[in-house]
Amino acid sequence: MNPTTQPPDWSERWTRFLLAHGLENRLQHDLRYAQQGHVLDIEISKNCITARVQGSRPQPYLVEIRVKAFPPEIWDTILTTIASQAVLSAIMLNGEMPENIESIFHEAGVSLFPQTLKEIATACSCPDSANPCKHIAAIFYILGQEFAKNPLVIFLLRGKTRESLLSDLMKKRMALQQTALLKQPTSLPLAESPETADPAEVIRNYWQTDDKLTDLIFATAETSLLKLPTSLPLAESPETADLAEVIRNYWQTDDKLTDLIPATAKTSCQLLHNLGKPPDWPDDPDFIEVMEPIYTHVSNCF
Repeated sequence: MNPTTQPPDWSERWTRFLLAHGLENRLQHDLRYAQQGHVLDIEISKNCITARVQGSRPQPYLVEIRVKAFPPEIWDTILTTIASQAVLSAIMLNGEMPENIESIFHEAGVSLFPQTLKEIATACSCPDSANPCKHIAAIFYILGQEFAKNPLVIFLLRGKTRESLLSDLMKKRMALQQTALLKQPTSLPLAESPETADPAEVIRNYWQTDDKLTDLIFATAETSLLKLPTSLPLAESPETADLAEVIRNYWQTDDKLTDLIPATAKTSCQLLHNLGKPPDWPDDPDFIEVMEPIYTHVSNCF
């Protein structure tokens, strides 16, 4: 299925439906009636259209058109099918009508557009015994224009408001995505079987190496201590040493201060290098290249 937007003229489909039920002469005559501004106002709500049409009498005639609404279980089936298709869902959530939307309704055993006049109930307060009268036919024409501007009106006539349609579709889409995520295998190293894996043990072993963390830390500290002077540079004898001179020379060495910094500290994120990448990290991208800038930035913040 390859859903696309901007389907053929929905207004034309509506007109074809009316013509197929013998309303051609009535529509051609009352097209001019609608174009002359006799339709004073029109309101479209859930499976109902109400309008006031000015006739030959001072008091406008009241017109009501009702379309058979789908029951909740049909809408649930239809929205579940739409939600299962990412592209179709995206088009609908964007407020557009996919070209092949009618096939979704056919799969649910219904038709989006009415198939017979029995699905449409019409009434007018005029004395004309014909049904549809010219006032109803004028509303049919106006409805066709509305389909051209906003095809989602047909959903409203079938009992589903735009807000409810998009909200329910979004909820179903999110529920399907959540279900898919729960079915994905975890990337953490587990025990012999997922059923017996102890989460606490998994977390403790995630960064485990053959060396103890304390060994890695104190190895760098020992390197620093080896560079410290073994004795204080005093004057010729402690008895004659100038106290001010002793204080000035207390930390003086022949090495630069930077030489006292452990070699391992000069390498950014040495601990990260020693630990290496996690067991489930892919070869590409490189773990060190990704994480080292982050570790460096965090370290500089403290």
